[in-house]
Amino acid sequence: MSDDDFMQASDEEYDFEYEDEEEDDSGDVDIENKYYNAKQTKTSDPEEAVNEFLGIPPLEQEKGEWGFKGLKQAIKLEFKLRRYQKVSDSSSALLDALGRAERTD
Repeated sequence: MSDDDFMQASDEEYDFEYEDEEEDDSGDVDIENKYYNAKQTKTSDPEEAVNEFLGIPPLEQEKGEWGFKGLKQAIKLEFKLRRYQKVSDSSSALLDALGRAERTD
């Protein structure tokens, strides 16, 4: 078998399907950016950071990672600011989100 015969024998068409993931994740990127921007604000303006963190869960169409992380960070900051009633409220929201996530799995 010559090299030409080998090349002709192995010329097969391969179909690849490419997924355009950018369209699906554009909202997630915005939410992720909001999370990291709020995280940078934690030390300079913790009250503003709490508001930003609490604004993340409503942005998610399906409850997910960023909403959970946002609530968790808000709870930590509220505790640090001695807002214990807010800690309780945010903890309840976090537990509700966990319960919904568990039921969907």
